[in-house]
Amino acid sequence: MQEFGRAYSEVLRRAKSGFRVTSPAGTDITFKAYTPEELKERLARYRRAVAAGRRRRGGMLGGQGMFPAKVNTVNGTIVFDGAIWPPAEVGAIKEPIEMKVKDGVVTEIVSDHPEARIVKNWFAHFHDPDAYSIVHISTGFNPGVKRITGDIVEDERVFGCVEIGIGMASPQKPCHTDGIILHPSIWVDDELIEKDGIFVEPNLKKLAKELGMQLWVD
Repeated sequence: MQEFGRAYSEVLRRAKSGFRVTSPAGTDITFKAYTPEELKERLARYRRAVAAGRRRRGGMLGGQGMFPAKVNTVNGTIVFDGAIWPPAEVGAIKEPIEMKVKDGVVTEIVSDHPEARIVKNWFAHFHDPDAYSIVHISTGFNPGVKRITGDIVEDERVFGCVEIGIGMASPQKPCHTDGIILHPSIWVDDELIEKDGIFVEPNLKKLAKELGMQLWVD
C-alpha cells in the first residue's frame, strides 16, 4: 500500500496546470495544481508547524493521499454519493448530494431530499462563510476498505475514491465535514489516470493488481 501511495503521489505531482475529477453521479470539477516550488514551501511550513506543536503528524488508518491542489481554484459540481460526515445524522449516503462550487467555495447545495436538508442546516447553523470553503481534496487507496461503512475514517480511504474536505477545522471554527465521491475519473493535466474508479495509468494499474484489487482494475 505504501508503494502504491508513493506512486500515486508522484503521478499527481506531474501536474503542470491542474486536475479534473468527474463521476457517474454527476461530479465535474476542475482545479489548479501547486508548482514544485510552492509544494516545497508548503511542506516546509507544515514541518515547522509540527515542530512547534501546532500540527500533528497523521497516525490514523493508512491509504489516503492529497492532491497538490490550490483549493481556492475549485470550480464546478460536486456530487457526494458515498458518505458525508458530520453531520452525524447522515454518514453513509442514501441519495447523492449535489453542490455547486465557485473559486473553492460551496455556493449552493442543490439537492433537496431529507439528507441534503440535514446537511444544509448543519452548514447554516455555523453562521460562518468559512464553513463553505473547500480545504482539501484527497485520494483513497486502502485495499482493505472496499465499500462505504458509515465510519468516515474508513470511508475516506475506500480504494479509488476521492474525498473532499469542506470547512476549516480549528477550536475557533469547528465546522469541518468530509464527503466521499465514488467511482471517480481523474485527469492530471490531460492524462486520464483513473476511469470510473478503475486505475488506468500503467504503473498504478499494475500496483493495484499487486494489492489484489483486480475487481477494480480488470
